[in-house]
Amino acid sequence: MSLPNAPAYATLAVLALSLTSCGSDPSEGRERASIREVVAVASAPAELIAGAVLEKQFVKRVGDGPTPTWSPSDNELEILVTSRHVLLIGAEFEPWAQRAGLPPSRTIELARGLDSTEFISTATVSHTHGKGPAHSHGGVVPTLWTDPALLRAMIHGAGELLTGTLPITDDPATAQAALERRRLVEEQIIDYEAALLELKTTLAGRRLLATEHGLEYIARAVNVPLDVALLEIEDGRPTNDHAASLLEAAAAKADHAGVLVWLTSIDPNFASLASDELGLTSVMFHLRDSESGDTVLPRLAANARELANAVSPK
Repeated sequence: MSLPNAPAYATLAVLALSLTSCGSDPSEGRERASIREVVAVASAPAELIAGAVLEKQFVKRVGDGPTPTWSPSDNELEILVTSRHVLLIGAEFEPWAQRAGLPPSRTIELARGLDSTEFISTATVSHTHGKGPAHSHGGVVPTLWTDPALLRAMIHGAGELLTGTLPITDDPATAQAALERRRLVEEQIIDYEAALLELKTTLAGRRLLATEHGLEYIARAVNVPLDVALLEIEDGRPTNDHAASLLEAAAAKADHAGVLVWLTSIDPNFASLASDELGLTSVMFHLRDSESGDTVLPRLAANARELANAVSPK
């Protein structure tokens, strides 16, 4: 993980102090004036959820929060700390937010309103890459929005938490537009659910193999086992040989679906080896692209159908 930009976080500290001080200084009016009447988001899923509730003019997207290495620039930090609210899936799922010290009174974490028994956790398994330091990847899988039920719950929660916090007019046209936004998002969720049903039918209970975590909620939705081998070969890093051997063992089982799912870019050399030696077809499932919130659900549905098409016949 890249280290946060020191000047940027120094700027943030000054801004946060100026915006959250609560003494008797008569600058309170200036503080209120400095707040932007927008809800800031730093991820496509958060943008999707905010956009289902608010008019587009009140949603401000900055950066790409779910990417572990992303850190906001000075300008992005200023937008974040001066927004009426910052909407997060959850601080633990957007690492930059834990470092940024955002004003708690204006930070909304949607995961806090969910039933935590629905979260999926992975085992903490320590491993190394050659002579590199040991590390692990355990914890709650952050891709909550890929579960249609959890996504609906987050949209409902955002609606309750954000109602009345921004200057939204109450004319009939605005109210109708709000209903239309919710209707369009619900239609997209229904289509995504249909794609998951198609995938479930095609898989027929056979296990999926993936190169990293993130697909767990989808595997649960289609009722199939999931084997994850943390190959970690993107960005020129060496392959985790132990994980590669686990993948080989999983591919030797008779109940897999013949596909290897990648959530980041497919490594052509390993994909060729997986195809030639293990008989696996590599498939890309886009969960970390910095697309707009409007495209999250259509892409999920398209990816589910592409995965279904790549599954080996039973």
